[in-house]
Amino acid sequence: MSTTMNRVFWVVDYDGKSWTAIRGDLTDDANEMRAVAGLPDDAPIESKVEHFGYSPRVKWCERLDGFGCDLNGEDFHGHWYAVKPGPGTAWTLIREAQR
Repeated sequence: MSTTMNRVFWVVDYDGKSWTAIRGDLTDDANEMRAVAGLPDDAPIESKVEHFGYSPRVKWCERLDGFGCDLNGEDFHGHWYAVKPGPGTAWTLIREAQR
């Protein structure tokens, strides 16, 4: 397994689907994606590449991408948000596909 373990987090999209996010574009290595996400070797997977930025200290998160979270305006907090593709912004999202 590569050093991607320290670059993993979990996201839930607007449809309520839970994804494992891995820094970088790993879509051409299904075995690596399964290993990092903790899925069995034979698990069918869905994957896609998205681009994110991170602000470690934000109070009005709705100003980042037009959507606020429950902490919007309440307190300073970290926030992930969608960005245009650029150096270091790619994340591979992976989840187990429905059988």
